[in-house]
Amino acid sequence: MEDHERIVLEVVAAGGGRSDTRHLDFEYYGRSQVLLEPNILHVLRDLERQGLVDSFPIEGGTGPGWRLTRAGRRALGGEDASA
Repeated sequence: MEDHERIVLEVVAAGGGRSDTRHLDFEYYGRSQVLLEPNILHVLRDLERQGLVDSFPIEGGTGPGWRLTRAGRRALGGEDASA
């Protein structure tokens, strides 16, 4: 996993499933100066394809909301790999 992907997972985790794409973008750039190409939505969709995050509609949000999956929590070391 790339460093920038780990940071994106960390900001998704910190959002606790309450953060939309725009908020996660702000949070990411508060922690990292690594430019995401082409943008955070692209990285989030890639992480979603890997099964690490889920997207969901968020009322009043800019873009979908995001939350970690069980695999995403394991990738961050927050859940026993045997669970």
